[in-house]
Parts: sequence; C-alpha cells; structure tokens
Amino acid sequence: MQTQEQHLTNVVSQTAEKELTLHGIRMASKAMVVELCALNKELDPEQLHVAPIDEAISVQTLSELTSEQRKNFAAPIWYSIAQALKYFSKENSGFCVLKPENIHIDENSHKIYLTNWLTASNAESQLDWIVKRSDSSIEQMYLTQLSVLYHFLLSGESLFDKLQDVEKSSWQDEHIKNAIKTLDAEPQLKNSLLRAVQLNGGFYTNINAFSESVSPFFYIMEPKGFLPFLSGTWIALSAITSVTFLTFVLFYTHTLS
Repeated sequence: MQTQEQHLTNVVSQTAEKELTLHGIRMASKAMVVELCALNKELDPEQLHVAPIDEAISVQTLSELTSEQRKNFAAPIWYSIAQALKYFSKENSGFCVLKPENIHIDENSHKIYLTNWLTASNAESQLDWIVKRSDSSIEQMYLTQLSVLYHFLLSGESLFDKLQDVEKSSWQDEHIKNAIKTLDAEPQLKNSLLRAVQLNGGFYTNINAFSESVSPFFYIMEPKGFLPFLSGTWIALSAITSVTFLTFVLFYTHTLS
C-alpha cells in the first residue's frame, strides 16, 4: 500500500531543471485547474489538470464575485483548494500564491484556476511576510495563505497586499488578529484560522489537520447554490440511513416479541 507521501509524489514532481509538473505536464506559464469536490470527500488526483492561462482569464476572479456568490461558494472553493495544495506541499521548486485576483472560477462547470505560481526564489521577494512567518516551510506557507483566503471568502477583504506593505512583523500580527477576530463567524472557526497563522498559542502540522478543524462549520451556513446541494445531499443520505436502520430495528424487535 502506498503511503500518503508516495501518493502525493506520484501526482506532482519536478524536472531536472527544477520545474513543477502535474501528471507529468510542466506547469510553467500555465494554470492549474481544480474541480470543486464534495465537502465530505478527498480530492481525487484526476480532479487536477493543467490548462493554458488564456482559459483561466476568460472567467471571473474571486475578487469579481458578488458577496452572495462568494459566500455561496466559500466552502467548496476553500476546501477544494486546500485539498489540491496537499499535493504541492512536499515540493520546493514552486509555490502558489492564493491572492483572490489570481484565482479564477467557472461557476457553471465548478472549476477553479490557480494562476500565480512562483519559483522558490521569487516567493521570498513577493511574499516576504509569509516566508518569514512560516520559517520557509512550504506547508506552513500554505496554511497561512489558506487562513487569509478563508477570511477573504467570508469578508470580501483581501489582506495579502496590506500585510506585504507592513514593515514590522508585530504589526502584521495585529492586522491578522484583528481581521480574523472581527469576522462574523463562530468563535471556534476564528480560533482555527488564528491557529493556522500561529497566533493563538498553537499551530497545525499539516493541511489535513487544518481542514478537519474547519470542516464542522461548512454545514452551518445556508447560502443558495452549490454548497447547499452538497450539504443537502449529505444530510439527506444521513437521514435515509438513519430511517432505514430504525425501521430494521423496529421490525427485528417486533419479531422477537
């Protein structure tokens, strides 16, 4: 049986020239396509593709979504991106920037395009605050970005450029803390977001742990669109299973009497 690390490596690798490849296809100057996945399942590697940049820029960015659209798609967008980045957390030859203006979404086909890929050397110059906060750990850099991205999906405010312009790390901490603490969200969810950026006395060791802490809050929201379909299906299946089991128990009890 393959270990998770072997499984990830088989999907994403790097060439002799230190270029990232997905399913053997070079990703330089291209976009990664992530098909939105069900919230109660892991993303299948076949839901990841490489596409021309032109295909990505033909659809709207997260920054262009309305408040209602953003909240409707918040959970599947965030969860699918988090699932996709697990495949890239072990490679040091490239890094994906999760700025809302660089993430495109095709609502009709339920696809996300991640377009801003940096080399390891460029990551430090363009995202200095993330690199320093994460001690150059790729996975921790993704955890920080995922927390900031979730904040954007709930609030519509992007912290990326604001934090990059702040000189002192202590001021950056205050910006992030204040932004997350003032979210209109459950206290436990805000604590999870703060933990992902290491601002509540703890930290997550991997993306899976962060996703698991956030996932209980996916079904609390009641927007219209793709999310209720997923959550409604999940709830309906759970209800059917419960009713079927209860019917069986009652029938079995009756036969015994």
